Amino acid sequence: MPGRIPWERISGDEAETIIAVYVCRENPDAVKVRPSRGDGGIDLLCKRDDDTYDVYQVKKFATNLSSGQKTQILNSWEKAQKFFDEHHWTMSNWYLVLPLDPTPENILWFKETIQSRSSFKCHWLGLANVEAWVSAMPEVYDYYMADGREAVDQRIKSLLKAAQKPDLRDSKELTKKLFEDAEFLSKIDPHYAYSVRLISKYDKNGFTFSNRPNLMYSEIMTNSEGYSVVIEAIAKYKAAPDFSPLKTSCTLYAETPEDKKKLHDFVKYGTPFNELPVKNIKENLKLPALEMQQDEMFSRIGLLGQIDPHPLTLVLISDDTHIALEQKSRTSGRIGGEWTGEDKSGAIHIRLRTEANSLETTLEITPHLTSLSGSEVLPAFKAIDFLYTNSQSKNLELQTLHGKSIYSNPTSTNMQILDQETILPWYELLLSLKEIHDEALVDFQCPDFASLNEKQVQRWKEIEHLLKGECVIRHWDTIKICRESDKPVALPAGIAVLSELIATIGTQRIPLGYTQRLLNAAFMDIPKNNENEYILHSEASICDLLIEQKIAIKPEDRDKISHVFIGPLLDLSEYTKNMAPIQ
Repeated sequence: MPGRIPWERISGDEAETIIAVYVCRENPDAVKVRPSRGDGGIDLLCKRDDDTYDVYQVKKFATNLSSGQKTQILNSWEKAQKFFDEHHWTMSNWYLVLPLDPTPENILWFKETIQSRSSFKCHWLGLANVEAWVSAMPEVYDYYMADGREAVDQRIKSLLKAAQKPDLRDSKELTKKLFEDAEFLSKIDPHYAYSVRLISKYDKNGFTFSNRPNLMYSEIMTNSEGYSVVIEAIAKYKAAPDFSPLKTSCTLYAETPEDKKKLHDFVKYGTPFNELPVKNIKENLKLPALEMQQDEMFSRIGLLGQIDPHPLTLVLISDDTHIALEQKSRTSGRIGGEWTGEDKSGAIHIRLRTEANSLETTLEITPHLTSLSGSEVLPAFKAIDFLYTNSQSKNLELQTLHGKSIYSNPTSTNMQILDQETILPWYELLLSLKEIHDEALVDFQCPDFASLNEKQVQRWKEIEHLLKGECVIRHWDTIKICRESDKPVALPAGIAVLSELIATIGTQRIPLGYTQRLLNAAFMDIPKNNENEYILHSEASICDLLIEQKIAIKPEDRDKISHVFIGPLLDLSEYTKNMAPIQ
């Protein structure tokens, strides 16, 4: 790399690319935005912790600005503002980045034309900034303007050659060679870092693949004896694939109906797939940054979904209820585009597809009620409440957060997601959980609904009524109480029991205050295996109702909790006329 880079003699595209890579290396989460026609340059977008954005506009200008170049800069600044206004985003900083330090006249022009008219901060990052980046990251300039690209190619070839050793059992020398190549590659490649690992044929779980941020490429090479080498490329910054894409040429094919659908959706809409058979054709296999001839090879390939730095949140509306849907994926293919999303609980999943030519849009909504187990209570209730409302309606509309309609069903189309008979039990169940959650002092999640029994569900419904200040009235047969003394108990008698109100949700016991239970007991038993308990029995002749009500207890009376108070028979006849089954 020369001591001073002659930026004025470097082509505009190369200069802008080099400087943009420097900016991305300094801001690894920056994403590249396709520039608008006419203004040139490269836009880079960085999201801040406060959900606002910084914009870097990279220009190639290396000599004193002409009037036309100033116009281009001004156009870029205006289009950035328009872009943010249309998306309802907030910009914190706008940076003009170019290999040119401003003259006093430039500073005055920049201040009067741009800074004074901006609601956000505007900065000029000139030659001094760029040269500091060049000094800190010499591999970037070397890669594009010297022999850095060829050095990367040769080292990748060396790495692949070492990985294809016929015998990996004596791995000490091989490991040293692989790690040396990977370390050197990571140093000279401005876009990617490389990692390698060896897998013994006895390690049955060694092939377990784990996707992670910035992993761009992973290849496993296995020899005839079952020993393997894994080579991975990790992007040094999020926009690396935009500046240096990893390419491979191969033929995908599908034999099963399931694989055919995966391939069909990938071609039409760009949707990712977990695994498909692939055939690499002789003399047509292109590995990262190089081409190498190889015989026909069969393997399997997976295409993982990309992380969208600016996910789109949509809102599904049915009559007077709505639910937000967070983006899961957004892709495009030869025919059109696809957006998928789900609500926070995962119970409602949608797939929106639009054909590019006809603009025909289809909406597919799939309920995943099994996803409610383990989810947060309030999002789960919101999802079920939406589905319950929709079960009584035929209307659905999909909108952006700002009210722009994306999809609305024709009035003749029934867009009922689930029928009322299916969703009603779920609605009643989640309503009880929500009432309990609203009163609880500790947080809890939805239990495993598949393991619930009818008794648990019934008790949650009773607690729901108790929390609303209502009495729970039910018939009873037997009830266990603690034996507090050896003093004989004369029955029949009226019984009052003060106890803590506990809701059992999964493995959690949620305290919700205190209740009083009133009942008449006809007679009792003392269990042979536990003399510390009484088993009380009811009898219809003295009214076999149990009355439970939530009560407030003063701190000084809390020692009475779990005590049993025995007295004259209670007149419970007034409750009989008010008794109704809890649904």
